[in-house]
Amino acid sequence: MFEKRKSKRRAVEKNIALATDVVCQVVDVNQSGISFRCCNGNDFPDELSIDIYDTAGLSMEQLQVQKVWKKRLNGSSSPAPFVIAFGWEFKNLSVSQEAHLKFYLQQLEEVQK
Repeated sequence: MFEKRKSKRRAVEKNIALATDVVCQVVDVNQSGISFRCCNGNDFPDELSIDIYDTAGLSMEQLQVQKVWKKRLNGSSSPAPFVIAFGWEFKNLSVSQEAHLKFYLQQLEEVQK
């Protein structure tokens, strides 16, 4: 069984995650993980590397993540055309990646004020 999330995730708008050549929409993120939803209904491996890009020009690349959950989306709970969502835990981030993630989260906090 998975541990309960230790800190609240920040809702994100207008950001994308690129995972194995599939572009997905970031839903939320915090210092320990990220969730995103995809139009492509295919599954991902349990561990992979993702890149995150936002409309302000910030990017984080080659972030190692481990799958925590996946959920098929249907009905009105998810805006079309998204068909699947995933939750991921960040794994083995470098000091530089951790610092960049912290800066990214601070920027999200400023935008959401």
